[in-house]
Amino acid sequence: MSSENDEAVNLLLTQILKDRFCLQQNNDLEACVANYVPQNGDGSYVEQSLQRKGLKICEPYSEVLQKCMHDDRKHHTVMRFASQQPECKGERNHYFKCQRVNANNGGDAACEREAREMLMCGLAFMIQKNNRKNEQKQQRMTNKPQADLQ
Repeated sequence: MSSENDEAVNLLLTQILKDRFCLQQNNDLEACVANYVPQNGDGSYVEQSLQRKGLKICEPYSEVLQKCMHDDRKHHTVMRFASQQPECKGERNHYFKCQRVNANNGGDAACEREAREMLMCGLAFMIQKNNRKNEQKQQRMTNKPQADLQ
């Protein structure tokens, strides 16, 4: 169960990093793949060779994205922001209470579950907030041409 929770935290963290900090690098990689890696091929040797060549062309974009995604400062910023979300006050209080109770027994190790729950709550809230912001941006983009026509 712990590995599933760790995987969920990593998935949420990856999504936030891509959406917040590495969006341009992610878009560049996706554009490269769309342009140079054939999609929906017939699986022939020639098709596979073209896909390998296309992926090779896109390697620099992939490396730039990986470098962006593995920046410790960005991880720290996201984790700190996630742990401070007002919507996760209950989880944060459980974590701090656990740390106080287990101060002499290695508080951080003993409270790993509470810390993970607090981060999950914060990361999930951040993603929801980002999705709402993106939806509003999309609505403004789709409504703007209509306003220009009137």
